Amino acid sequence: MNKYEKNIIEQLLKKQYGRLKKYKNRKIKQRISISTNRILKNYSKYNVDLEEKNFVNQAIFALESKGFITVSKIEHSDDYEKIYLVEESVPLLEEYGTEKYGIIPRSFIINELQNILKKYKNRGKIVDFYISELTEALKNTLMQIDLEKEEDILKILSFLETNEKFLYLREASMLIFGDSKYFENKRKFQVNGVLSQYLSFIDEERFDDENLLKRFNIYDTEQEICLKGPMTIEMYGKEIDVECFSGGVSFSIQDIEKVSFISVRCEEVMTIENKTSFLRMNHPYCYMYLGGFATKAQIAFIKKLFKDNPDKIYSHFGDIDAGGFWIHKKLCEQTGINFQLFHMNKNDLRNPTYSNCLQPLTEQDQKRLCTLKEDLIYGECIHYMLDHNVKLEQEIISLNISNL
Repeated sequence: MNKYEKNIIEQLLKKQYGRLKKYKNRKIKQRISISTNRILKNYSKYNVDLEEKNFVNQAIFALESKGFITVSKIEHSDDYEKIYLVEESVPLLEEYGTEKYGIIPRSFIINELQNILKKYKNRGKIVDFYISELTEALKNTLMQIDLEKEEDILKILSFLETNEKFLYLREASMLIFGDSKYFENKRKFQVNGVLSQYLSFIDEERFDDENLLKRFNIYDTEQEICLKGPMTIEMYGKEIDVECFSGGVSFSIQDIEKVSFISVRCEEVMTIENKTSFLRMNHPYCYMYLGGFATKAQIAFIKKLFKDNPDKIYSHFGDIDAGGFWIHKKLCEQTGINFQLFHMNKNDLRNPTYSNCLQPLTEQDQKRLCTLKEDLIYGECIHYMLDHNVKLEQEIISLNISNL
């Protein structure tokens, strides 16, 4: 094998693919060429390594004799100056490069990828979204295609869309790949990126640092239900009085199915976005900590809570920002419960007590708020936020009202 022959093939094909990207199928008079000095440094100079130069000449002669290239020579010399691609021979050159040097031409890779896409088509909305994105990206002829990566991602997305079982990340990795660390080490970041793109595509709110796998019942570590206040949980014929614990209680989401009944001994049940506010609040309510968008397990518990206590008031307390409103909106949609907003209105933003804690809206904040401003429940507050360029985190509110 001649390394220079491989180099020549790769450089010529790369230029060919670049031309296809730029000009599509338009006829271009200028021929695709590379200088011999690109193949071997100082090829045309006196101080060149003559042995290496001879290998280059052998490679050029071999490719020319097969009809893949034509050449020009330096004036008054037998040395080669430029190498020109014979465009009509590109399919044969690709085949030759594959067989002799393992160069996988783009056309072969695309065909293989298209077979993979057909295999996974119609396996779910997110899968089809990613297939559409890949199909569009393939129009860029310089796009680097990693077949293993793309099939891995499609395999994971297909699994996520049908998964209803609580799983740790490494368990999911075993089920998908038969390797407990593969998902986490090689594909977690990439899959989160695809999920983020999909949620943006459907205008679904998410946090920048959110582990989106949780929305599909895949968790890195143990997930817990955090509660506090006057309520009793019945499990296995025993009762746990949550009110006895000043900081509340936490239990694994795997125990949700073991809960036979939840008895709330107050008028209101409140979900809270952030942990600090959950710990701070001391009204005679029942509190449940969410930590952001409610997970499937949290939704299941809230539905159970509501079923056992349908006569209570249900409210939500979160940041007065786009994320806080979106968390509330999704909470209502996913549980079917009309959660009232607690201290998430323009009066809180106008409260002089919080004036030093108001923050300006980012450009992204403004875009996210605009998607909700026509919703009656948020509209008045959002219009105020946009008009005055403000938002407010809930921790200062919980600190203030808990000390009243």
